[in-house]
Amino acid sequence: MKINHKMISDHMVLQRGEAFSLTGETDATNVTVNMNGKVYEANVNQGNFEAIIPADDMLAGGPYELTINEESNTVTYKDVLIGDVFFMAGQSNMEFPVSGIYANYKDQVDEFDSEFVRQFKVPTSYDFHEIYTDVPAGKWVNAIGDDKADFGAIGFFMAKKLYLENKVPIGLIQVAVPGCPIESFISEENLKTLGIEFDVSNLNNKWMAEKIQEENDNWNSRVAHLLSEDEKINHTYKKTIVPVLIDCDEDSRAGIFTFKRKVNLKNVPEEDGILKLGLIVEIDETYVNGVKVGTSEHQYLTRRYTVPKNVLKQGENEIVIKVIATNGICRLWEKLEYSLTVGEETIDLTGVWEYSKGYFEKEEFFTRTFFEYKPIGCYNAMIAPFEGLKAKGILFYQGESNTDKPEGYKEKFEVFIKQVRKLFDQPELPIYYVQLAGYEDINDEGGYRWEALRLEQEKAQSIKNAYMIISKDVGSPTDLHPQNKLALGERIANLI
Repeated sequence: MKINHKMISDHMVLQRGEAFSLTGETDATNVTVNMNGKVYEANVNQGNFEAIIPADDMLAGGPYELTINEESNTVTYKDVLIGDVFFMAGQSNMEFPVSGIYANYKDQVDEFDSEFVRQFKVPTSYDFHEIYTDVPAGKWVNAIGDDKADFGAIGFFMAKKLYLENKVPIGLIQVAVPGCPIESFISEENLKTLGIEFDVSNLNNKWMAEKIQEENDNWNSRVAHLLSEDEKINHTYKKTIVPVLIDCDEDSRAGIFTFKRKVNLKNVPEEDGILKLGLIVEIDETYVNGVKVGTSEHQYLTRRYTVPKNVLKQGENEIVIKVIATNGICRLWEKLEYSLTVGEETIDLTGVWEYSKGYFEKEEFFTRTFFEYKPIGCYNAMIAPFEGLKAKGILFYQGESNTDKPEGYKEKFEVFIKQVRKLFDQPELPIYYVQLAGYEDINDEGGYRWEALRLEQEKAQSIKNAYMIISKDVGSPTDLHPQNKLALGERIANLI
């Protein structure tokens, strides 16, 4: 016996009030399904079976056991809940994990542990030649302890509010992919209705995997090489003011800047410190008193590093940031927080630092290939496999990667909505989408393209059961990933 989807597993959450269809493969001629004391006969036809639990029996509750019986075999799924399921799609702001905002919302995260809120996260996957019927990977995880760290933050805070108010189990299915334009989530057939043609003939899966591995190896090797060569230099330091922007000349496109600053702690550290370093272009390795406390591989990651208390000391402490410039730009972004907090003591780290321009090379880093950004791939591997799913609603936070050409976004978004509703056979399924925040994109002088996309999103409110959540008031002009996911999650919950 084989069940047709990885989502069907221990700890799964099923949508209340909707008939549940369980399908699979069998060599038997008779298959039954048992849940919550009731038995359901499956229809068996040419090695395939389908059992349907009617909507009237799908009442919120659990945990239950769901047992599938065939003539010589039994499969039991444990700890099954029936509640409300939300399908979470979009790019990095939808994927952005609880771990990324934990330093700012520690109390709100720690106070909520629940085995009745769960997430099924699909890793980034794409295929340009095959429409999948199952996802490559994924498992259900409870919102308890350290497992909460990988929950999408918006979904987590929405689910927390809904569960505390209604005591109905919540299941979150996350298919978000950082950096993806909306075309990645639309089928080839539906893209053609928009007049978009895309040649996939050269996108061989084996070749793509080899190219990504080669690029990752080359990128990491280049970083290691620059850091190693920089260690051999006798650095000369001069003063600068953080935040800072340094634009190198044409002969210095890839290399290392080292920033250092000494700070004094008044008290003996009795707990770990939190080091906040805003956003840095492009890669950083950060040390406190000679101990590496964090690293981030690209500019869009907010730097929030935990500094173990045994690394800190009363009196003088030294912070060192090695910034790897990949294209001649070194930037510690303005309008963001730079601080070290230990207990009740917070030290502002803006202002005077020492810095040194170290080892540099003329050739900048290559542009990496992200196949997931191409049309249809993520739809085939991550969206299509959920055909037949039943949900309470769709959560969507996307658009940043469409600001280069905002015209027509509303039409693409509407096609996406119709597509998912058709997949789920829920023609009026609500969608709750977040309007882009007020980010000041350096590639969009004046912010006209971002504002144009926000206007496209406003137009989408004319779509039936489409609800827009404003984020401009809780965003940051210099942070592509607004930290206040708490407000956004609760705003969605308030609309449900």
